[in-house]
Amino acid sequence: MSGDLKDKFETFYREHVDPWDYWSSEYEIRKYHEQISLVAQFGTPERVLEIACSTGAHTKLIHETFPHATITAVDISSTAVARAAQNVVAPGRVSFHAADIFSFAETLEPRSFNAIFWSEAFDYLHEHCTIAEFSRLVRCLNLSLAPSGVLCVSHIVPNPPFYPAIEAGQKNVRVFHELIRDYFRPAVSASNTLRKAEVDRTYHYEIRLYQPRVLGPAGEGREDISIEQVDVVIPARDEVKTVTEVVAGVRQSPRVGRVIVVDNGSVDGTAEAAAAAGASVVRCPERGYGRAVKRGLLESGSRWVLKLDADIENVEAGWVELLIEHATREKSRLVKTYWPATVEDPERVTNFTVKPAFRIFFPELLHLHTPISGIYLFDKSAFDFRQLPNGFAFDVAMLISALNWAQKISQVEIGSVRHATIANGKRTYQYYFNMSDELLSYIIEAGLERFQ
Repeated sequence: MSGDLKDKFETFYREHVDPWDYWSSEYEIRKYHEQISLVAQFGTPERVLEIACSTGAHTKLIHETFPHATITAVDISSTAVARAAQNVVAPGRVSFHAADIFSFAETLEPRSFNAIFWSEAFDYLHEHCTIAEFSRLVRCLNLSLAPSGVLCVSHIVPNPPFYPAIEAGQKNVRVFHELIRDYFRPAVSASNTLRKAEVDRTYHYEIRLYQPRVLGPAGEGREDISIEQVDVVIPARDEVKTVTEVVAGVRQSPRVGRVIVVDNGSVDGTAEAAAAAGASVVRCPERGYGRAVKRGLLESGSRWVLKLDADIENVEAGWVELLIEHATREKSRLVKTYWPATVEDPERVTNFTVKPAFRIFFPELLHLHTPISGIYLFDKSAFDFRQLPNGFAFDVAMLISALNWAQKISQVEIGSVRHATIANGKRTYQYYFNMSDELLSYIIEAGLERFQ
């Protein structure tokens, strides 16, 4: 998480005693009471976690409503926490912590809370954390909450017009709730519109309560997956001889929506051939495999995407159904394909670069066959593609990201796959050297970050 957020709030609290009128505003007090009332419907909590406690106004009301509860209140600003400790004095019942919740959550004991309050913090996160970080945080909160406990989340909808960067923040509020539902099931929701007299404005706010899903050590137990249709993204550069068959083959599946071919600087008519076969063609003149994939993902409006190579000579429409069925059955948001190595395609880069590097840095991924198969079905909302590389390492980065975010990785065998660029010798030793160099560099960098 970005350290800029801490600096921002330290300055803010030093300049304002009560920045949002938490202690004096009828609007704030009524909103807090409504959150507490909803949580009370699920019983009287014995142990409470409050995220972004500010100067303690909400903490005080929680303590007064549940006087026998032990409350752990956290805020990123040490100035706010010091003020809160003066405002709410309840030794043995309330403890305040100046900490980044993303790191603080890592220290929480399993099933140690009955209720978690998280009030109006989403709007400040969109510039300061990645989807990966948020997903990891939510999983930690899941594990820290008792099975019958509740997570209470509130935020303004839409953001007030005078807030900065409204659009990005509001979009991420929706994304954050999607990620929460990977680890929690919706329980209760409520909304209200109140006028805040102190600033002469009317606010509409929403409160959502969630209860935790039971997760196994690898994240099992998540919600069922339902996939009606997928878009297909095909990065392509100078593949005029095969792209027509690839597009035509995959379009035969009734589960395919758009087929998006990303022309990554072709000079042989690839774009024209793809369009003639019925694909939507977008241009990505700046070369890079990962860059082309990301361009296609931006173009796609589907949550689920099948990424496919443009040089495959034997694409089968049945692969789509097979991958969807596997994702649904295994409740997996990333399903990769694999096939047996052949004399024609001995998987040089996999065997000489990727797997030895995995053995050192990511042994959990060694069980995967053909890790750079290029044919993946995945849920876009499960990844922060801004953080993934623009070159050959894109596929490996997806696997590492899924591992780091506790996303389940599944694999399914699809039989033999024939790549024209391998069969015709188009991939030179220099090509394999460049690919290996990028992959090894990325795995080492990601591995060293893991051990820090």
